Amino acid sequence: MKIPEGFAVSEIPDEVGETILVEHTESPASFQIYVSPWDEPEQNITEARLRADVPDMDIREPQEVVMGKDGRGVAFVSGEGDGATREVWFAFGTYLYQITAPIHSDDVLRLILNPIVTGK
Repeated sequence: MKIPEGFAVSEIPDEVGETILVEHTESPASFQIYVSPWDEPEQNITEARLRADVPDMDIREPQEVVMGKDGRGVAFVSGEGDGATREVWFAFGTYLYQITAPIHSDDVLRLILNPIVTGK
């Protein structure tokens, strides 16, 4: 993943995984990636899988995303109003990635993820 100029990256480990914070140094644009171990052979994360595993999660406007050549994930909106977020969940190799951005940072998130999603 290529981080555009003007963004700072910090990492916060916990007992299970790690949160990577990506914040613009001069604007409120930001997102975070929670990375945790994934030991299942299934690399495709679907809306149905998320609803089964996390039944209380607010999932609106779900869209399947193709992550390069190796798997599928799901992008969706969660929350409402100023607290709404864009989320993208996918598994790759031995890790699960949960990307969350304030809805006002949606364009930045799309710009950064586009090369991964399209495989370019």
